Amino acid sequence: MEKQHGKQRLMPRILSTFLVLLVLLAVPMEQASALPKNWTKIESFINNAIKTKTKIYGKVIKGKIQSYCLAFVNDAFQAGGYKRVTRFGNAYETARWVIPGTLKDYNAPKGAVYVWSAGGSHIAISMGGGNAAGTVRRPKSGDPWPYIELHKLGEVGLDTYTGWGYYNEYGNTNVTRSGKLEEIATISAENLSADGKKAQIQFTFNRGVIYKGFKVKTYLKLAANTDYGAPSTEQVDDEASKVYYPLGKRTDGGTQWTDGRDLLPGREYTYKFVAVFTNKNTKQEFEWVSKEYQFKTKGDNQEPVHPTQPPGPVMPKQLEDIAAVSADQLSEDGKRATISFTFHDNAYQDHVQVKIYLKPALSDEYSEPKIENINESFQKAFYPLGKRTDGGTQWTDGHDLLPGQEYIYKFSATIKGTEYLSKEYRFKTKGEGTTAPTPTPVPVLTKQLEDIAAVSADQLSEDGKRATISFTFHDNAYQDHVQVKMYLKPALSVEYSEPKIENINESFQKAFYPLGKRTDGGTQWTNGVDLLPGQEYTYKFSATIKGTEYLSKEYRFKTKGEGTTAPTPTPVPVLTKQLEDIAAVSADQLSEDGKRATISFTFHDNAYQDHVQVKMYLKPALSVEYSEPKIENINESFQKAFYPLGKRTDGGTQWTDGVDLLPGQEYTYKFSATIKGTEYLSKEYRFKTKGESVPSPTISPEPTEEPVPAITYGDADDDGDVDVFDVLSVIDYLVDGTECPDMVKANAHSDQQVDRQDLMAIIDMILK
Repeated sequence: MEKQHGKQRLMPRILSTFLVLLVLLAVPMEQASALPKNWTKIESFINNAIKTKTKIYGKVIKGKIQSYCLAFVNDAFQAGGYKRVTRFGNAYETARWVIPGTLKDYNAPKGAVYVWSAGGSHIAISMGGGNAAGTVRRPKSGDPWPYIELHKLGEVGLDTYTGWGYYNEYGNTNVTRSGKLEEIATISAENLSADGKKAQIQFTFNRGVIYKGFKVKTYLKLAANTDYGAPSTEQVDDEASKVYYPLGKRTDGGTQWTDGRDLLPGREYTYKFVAVFTNKNTKQEFEWVSKEYQFKTKGDNQEPVHPTQPPGPVMPKQLEDIAAVSADQLSEDGKRATISFTFHDNAYQDHVQVKIYLKPALSDEYSEPKIENINESFQKAFYPLGKRTDGGTQWTDGHDLLPGQEYIYKFSATIKGTEYLSKEYRFKTKGEGTTAPTPTPVPVLTKQLEDIAAVSADQLSEDGKRATISFTFHDNAYQDHVQVKMYLKPALSVEYSEPKIENINESFQKAFYPLGKRTDGGTQWTNGVDLLPGQEYTYKFSATIKGTEYLSKEYRFKTKGEGTTAPTPTPVPVLTKQLEDIAAVSADQLSEDGKRATISFTFHDNAYQDHVQVKMYLKPALSVEYSEPKIENINESFQKAFYPLGKRTDGGTQWTDGVDLLPGQEYTYKFSATIKGTEYLSKEYRFKTKGESVPSPTISPEPTEEPVPAITYGDADDDGDVDVFDVLSVIDYLVDGTECPDMVKANAHSDQQVDRQDLMAIIDMILK
């Protein structure tokens, strides 16, 4: 509704609005929200077609829709005021238009759409109770064909059922689900070369299922290896029915074989795929994950002929080769135990990083590992579990084990850059078993914390050194057994520090986190360090309740007092050392046209090493985040590492990123060098390219979210205000299907559909 209706027409319109509200609120909420808009008109059209056995395909648009079944679905929804979908030619293609449901799930709600994508392809409308309305696949003698009838889904006679979803007049996927990749694709390995050096792995979408715009992660490893390396990632922007990855070198020296080195003959390999789809409206990612598959290369097994392995934990080795693993000291009450590993004679070392993983036997995933860096020579590492009986802190996890329960554990030990990983082991605690709590499921969908709680920062001290941040559950929304994570960083910092995690096991309404030192020397102020006066900080929360994670927006507060220059936060690990201690960093060889440069670091005299992994990070100076680093493993002794940027003038490939720099622009860069398992990280540096500045095509950094969201939900008429005109706009949509000027903002209830809940939410906004 436009405001130019005028004040003289406003009062009658408002009165009619509330009369409509009374009518709308008289209908049960669940029924209305479960059906498409104007379902009564759609259902009337369907029932008439079934009753008369009318041929419903007369509005087929030549060259766009040839399938009678699809024409019927379009006609039915068009009768309800929907736009006709003409972008797909048949039901075969429509499999990627509707939103896929669960395979072989014939219990779609009334008003949903069923799709088959093989054996002839078919589309029909669910009428509830496992019934579908659509064109007859096998008409009786003498009946017109095709005509519309009500039939059970199992009577359709097609061999591949794609699933069900909701009619979408714009062809945009509003809902995306995760699942097993095998539900929508077939996975295989083929084209195995006779010499055993090349192969091809692939997945092929099921017939009729074609996707556009998704990301593929491909994992490959020797079957004997414990862990996969980093996956190869590819963005697929074209319509694809088949995604394939050749492995091994090309015989002509080209680059088709994607990993750039040959496979090993007569060896078993393991691989898997992850297809990542992004919801077009919410931008949330959903993963379809495959099982693991194996193939064996042809030829005789032989030792690898690759050069010396680069430094670092490339291939985990077996911890049992150098140590024995055990669990002992099981307490009689079943609440405590000790797990340990003991180096074999003369195998123990100093400077060892130990990780210990523990989980209940019935749990799918381990908790975060406990990490210990041991800097002296030792033979046995032991880890007590459970509370100490004297109230001390020796028992490292801080809570008791459960009596009569099985636990699974494993270790890793990293020695001189090589990781030794143990097998999995079990032990059972003593005592009478109690019912173990159900393992917490992995959160699949992150929801908005503001839906159930309010977030704030208060209690700012006058000296600017202390503050308290908190979130408060709305009335009756608070829960017991909540895991809270609090994230904090200086506002100018790129990354948050590690979150503070608290498990709250009793029902509570407010969680608060004091920051800074206590004035009396105590430990209440949880981070143990004073805040800086006159500085802005950014924070956010997450709360995990019954396996669902609720994540807040980002918020800011500014401490009181006179501001001082805050030290630049260094987002580096604890054991990371400063690269400048052993090397000098510089940028030079700036071309006159501003398109090329070289950045480098040079080891100080006698400081250079062999077996160094170098990571180079680059970004436009105004950008918030670096791009993915360029990684190089240098296996010979060298003094200088240099990285040319931009295209080569002779068309070659020396300039490593393949894209010219922009003239007259500032860039920021940094390096890390990992030597014998220790990472040396440089400071950030800048250089400015020569030449006249031109507008940069690079994406501007996203500003840190403010407490007030960018979108004014409830502003259905998109005029900048939430008022009665927004109520009128939503009512028009609910009554006759007239779309609001901004359907996204009209979704005030944030549930991916515009219904009466949004109407009531907007009224609440106005009244408050």
